[in-house]
Amino acid sequence: MSAIERGAAGFTLLELMVVLAILVLVAALLPTAFDRMMPSRRVTVASQRLLTAIRDAEADSQALGRPLRLQWEDGSLQWGSHSIGLPPGVSTVAADPTGRAISEVVVFPDGTASGTRIRVRDGTHESTVMVSGITGHARVVAQP
Repeated sequence: MSAIERGAAGFTLLELMVVLAILVLVAALLPTAFDRMMPSRRVTVASQRLLTAIRDAEADSQALGRPLRLQWEDGSLQWGSHSIGLPPGVSTVAADPTGRAISEVVVFPDGTASGTRIRVRDGTHESTVMVSGITGHARVVAQP
């Protein structure tokens, strides 16, 4: 009996070429998908780093018993001897509750802070880190 008569399993050349064409198409579309995803990820990472820095500064302020100033300089956030870098391509704009631009956030040992709204942006993607002036509570607010 020949292989055809036994119903031998296998793929035809046409089936292999169709699968290969689909794989090439998917591989060609992947870089585009990653490019669209990266700005959103950078904004998320930057927002989380800012949030972590503010919370760490609050803990340091309480431990030291004195106010600490978090200042923006050349794409990084600095307080005391600490520094946290932000991803490249991400811009930040900070404003006080009245909307006036500021370049620092002050945290106090009693847990309060200067009320601040920090807009984090990369292209069309953005989020906001908000710091309550009354409670010192910091949180990330995602933007649509």
